[in-house]
Amino acid sequence: MATKVVDGMKIPWTVMSVPVRVRPAVLNLFFLIMYKYKKIFQFSGTINGTNYFLRQLLAAVFAFIGGFSIGIGIAGMEYTTAMSVLLLIGIVIAAAGIWVSLSTMYKRFEALHPKQASVYTISLFSLQTVSTMFGNGDTIGLVVKLVLVFIGLHLIFANSKIENHEG
Repeated sequence: MATKVVDGMKIPWTVMSVPVRVRPAVLNLFFLIMYKYKKIFQFSGTINGTNYFLRQLLAAVFAFIGGFSIGIGIAGMEYTTAMSVLLLIGIVIAAAGIWVSLSTMYKRFEALHPKQASVYTISLFSLQTVSTMFGNGDTIGLVVKLVLVFIGLHLIFANSKIENHEG
């Protein structure tokens, strides 16, 4: 086996050549994933209830990771400037989660109520935002959260007239 001496250490040539071969493959994989999953971020097409549920779970994971990164970034910013990078990464991840959630709501409303999909999406997102302003003991907060549960169940279990969902 051919070896190469780097800083006094003998390294097999196959190990040295891996990064050269892996870099294009990693980039190709990244672009393949982005091409395949770009439909998650687009506001076109329709989805069924199962896809709505799974994509909202994905959006929740994005939001959790982003929120956690933002919290750690803010808490550690006084100690090191590297935490500001974590804060920015958290903001980007959280924004991606919000985008996925909005596009998912729009696609599901497009399947169920095509003429009012934009209005329903904005209304549901606004209602979700308003629901975070109320405490657990407030009556109006409980009513708003109950309404959100019923809307969510409707979006998951309601049947649309579309046979093949593309989105």
